[in-house]
Amino acid sequence: MTTEVQRLSDNLLLETLKGLAQQERELTVRVLRHLREVERRYLFARLGYSSLYEYVVKELGYSEGAAHRRIASMRLLRDLPELETKVEEGSLPLSTLSQAQSFFRTEKIESAEAKREVLATLVGKSRREVERELVGRATEPAKLIREKLRQVSPTHHALNLVLDEELLQNLEEMKAFLAGSKPGMSLKEVIAYCVGKTLVRERARFSKPSTCEIPRADSPPPVEMKTKKASRYVPAQVRREVWTRDEGRCTYRDPRTGRSCETRSGLQFDHIHAFALGGTQTPENLRLRCLAHNALAALDTFGPAKLARARHRRAAR
Repeated sequence: MTTEVQRLSDNLLLETLKGLAQQERELTVRVLRHLREVERRYLFARLGYSSLYEYVVKELGYSEGAAHRRIASMRLLRDLPELETKVEEGSLPLSTLSQAQSFFRTEKIESAEAKREVLATLVGKSRREVERELVGRATEPAKLIREKLRQVSPTHHALNLVLDEELLQNLEEMKAFLAGSKPGMSLKEVIAYCVGKTLVRERARFSKPSTCEIPRADSPPPVEMKTKKASRYVPAQVRREVWTRDEGRCTYRDPRTGRSCETRSGLQFDHIHAFALGGTQTPENLRLRCLAHNALAALDTFGPAKLARARHRRAAR
């Protein structure tokens, strides 16, 4: 069956395709604007996702790489909105913006003018040319190569990461130590062995009331609404009780869909009745929340203005 596209003349086909590509770039900018607003309102967290990245992959159906490029580009355009025109023109594609954003974050470049100066050198360049330019400017080039984890089967994942010379030597040394009892170990097997031994030790330490320290429990919450005082400290026994009760995972659940976050990373103790409003350090008033859902609780309690001021103070420290 002849399709509508197949009936187009050569010139019309090329002209139509060019127009569609332009529409696609314009639509991409619209997608980035919507993502920016979803992040500002913490809507991804309300739906039960622990991060905007998780929402973009699981809810919107983008691949992991596409999600990373869109989020990184969105955050750069948030600071430099004039770049939207260059995205629509095609002179600064998302791959370039995401690479540049990673470079700025790694190099701790915050000045808008400094960012513009770097971006001006990247206009119209290929991905490889952009990479060479940024690596040439980097103080620690290895940090620009992003750690990548992807699932290759239902039970296996592929991890791509860069090892510095010291870590590689340490792994090789450990491999040599183990050669007598476990000859021919691969670096993956060495890592698995070391992680397994460390987990056994840490689990044993966790089970001892006198020495128990819940992972990351004492790190500051993502948003603080008042100066830290001694009274903010959560006693070890209370931490253990809350951690055990909540099974070491975020307890947020979307009241509309019933979707649970349940992430085990970046957990904080969140006050159900806010500490700044007189909330107590009791198990009944504490729950485990990830960074995003702790911040969402602060947003709902104190509003966006106070949340933004608190985040600005933390960034300025």
